[in-house]
Amino acid sequence: MNKISILFSIIIILLLSCNKEKLFTGSNYINDDFESVSDASELLSSENWTFYQQTEMASSMQLDTILKVSGNKSLKFIAAKGDVSKSDIANNELAFFEGETMKFSGWFYLNDSLTLDYIFLIDIEEKVAIGASPGIRIAVNDEGYLVVDRSKFGEKTIMQTVGKEVKFPRNEWVNIEFEILLHQKKKGKIRLWQNDVSLIDVNNIKTLPKDKLFFTQGTKGMYQSLQVGITAVTANHDVVLYIDNIILEKIN
Repeated sequence: MNKISILFSIIIILLLSCNKEKLFTGSNYINDDFESVSDASELLSSENWTFYQQTEMASSMQLDTILKVSGNKSLKFIAAKGDVSKSDIANNELAFFEGETMKFSGWFYLNDSLTLDYIFLIDIEEKVAIGASPGIRIAVNDEGYLVVDRSKFGEKTIMQTVGKEVKFPRNEWVNIEFEILLHQKKKGKIRLWQNDVSLIDVNNIKTLPKDKLFFTQGTKGMYQSLQVGITAVTANHDVVLYIDNIILEKIN
């Protein structure tokens, strides 16, 4: 083994022996009712959010004072028609680690009565060296039910119990809550509620990505990004979504 290989091996060992919580820092708390700003662009300089994501120029994000859960404002997204249209707000400087339980709560108003395929509402992801931000996504599927999508790290989508599915309502406020115990092995948990009704409660599953050759590499056993809004939709018409009272936190 030459000197360069030895030095590289020593560096890898040192990095692996370090506490990853010290190497990768970030917030584990978001709480936003969108009341503190007068324009949506101001959210991107707040402590809660770092960027607005759009794939179509006609898409937009703005404050709304007509539809809201509480207070005077909500956040309105328009995803212009497109093959994969996105219009969402995100924070990619978070830090939720393996073994922790993260909890999300938020209100969603899907102002649409037309046919939709999948519409993704919440993405929780990790930044990796090789791969496409693997993580967990909450979506309304083509049958109109909330599902937990894990396809971005090669695991099956978790569906509601057959015959007991609850439709995701359109044109009214809907509360989505979930808790995720983070684990790269089959020791994780996911619980999902819609308007206080339990939809999914599963144990002994993988909830964090793990390195797979030619798929994802550089995973760290953590999540670093939250995206909320229309994180992806394919539609032949514009799609409008409102969100309000978003909370993400570590509960243990």
